[in-house]
Amino acid sequence: MYADEFSYEKDDIVPPPYNINELKKSMAEYSTILQQCIDAYKTNILGFGFGVEYAFDFNAEGVKPAKKKKAAEKEWTRLEEFTKYMNYDESADVVLGYVIEDREKTGNGF
Repeated sequence: MYADEFSYEKDDIVPPPYNINELKKSMAEYSTILQQCIDAYKTNILGFGFGVEYAFDFNAEGVKPAKKKKAAEKEWTRLEEFTKYMNYDESADVVLGYVIEDREKTGNGF
């Protein structure tokens, strides 16, 4: 069994009702289909990659104000940098895969 490294009383943290690491391990271990479903779910969501898109047609004729285009370009740069540097060790796809797996196994995705 995994040791819980938090000192709940000292740090004023509410302890979870279950050991999350143990729950995460045992849920897929004791189910014959759960891990296959989670893998398929991750593939369907993240299999085509992760990218940024404009919320409107950036080059359309109706988008004339330079201020709106400039704001969109600034937001585009911020979002691209966020997805690129979301985690220095792993790509955004891998991190979101961990989130999906944790959410499906334990109900927590953070």
